[in-house]
Amino acid sequence: PGGLRVEAVDKASEAAVNEAIRMVGMHNNKTKYLKQASRVILEQHKGVVPHDLAGLLALPGVGPKMAHLFLQCADGKVDSGIGVDVHVHRIAQRWRWVPSTVKTPEDTRKALETWLPKRHWSEINEILVGFGQTVCTPLRPKCHLCAASAICPNAFKESPKNPGPATPKKKKDGNRDVVIEVSPLPGAPPPGAA
Repeated sequence: PGGLRVEAVDKASEAAVNEAIRMVGMHNNKTKYLKQASRVILEQHKGVVPHDLAGLLALPGVGPKMAHLFLQCADGKVDSGIGVDVHVHRIAQRWRWVPSTVKTPEDTRKALETWLPKRHWSEINEILVGFGQTVCTPLRPKCHLCAASAICPNAFKESPKNPGPATPKKKKDGNRDVVIEVSPLPGAPPPGAA
């Protein structure tokens, strides 16, 4: 009720906010941060979301990734910085876009910003996050589906070249076996059919 305004988030119950974002990962924590941030914005910023990096980073639950993404989307500040999450961090490492000594998403952001042209800063997160969630996954990346596998320095090092048909996996849950279905991406060609 009241739309997505600072005042509406502040007045809404925690349960209502949680229900509105239930499909988002870690929604319970994000609900608490949204409620806390709305209160801070009302009390310290007269109800106006800060439009500078320091002001955004001072809000509960806002880290560098979200602050940079907000400035890019809300203000068109393309050169504010790159929004780097775990997916961008992992892919940048796999593609050797950053030195092997880089250990955190924030360090990846700094390394990418030294060479990636600023005109690409706002699009890199959008491109790589979905790719990292569906193809270049943390475990068993789907290199056989990746258009960049021919030039990727890590292609097929963590996944088989031809995984074959998806097969159910068994996992122990207490004293019983649980069957987990492993399916290819929706709309993707069957493994090995390229």
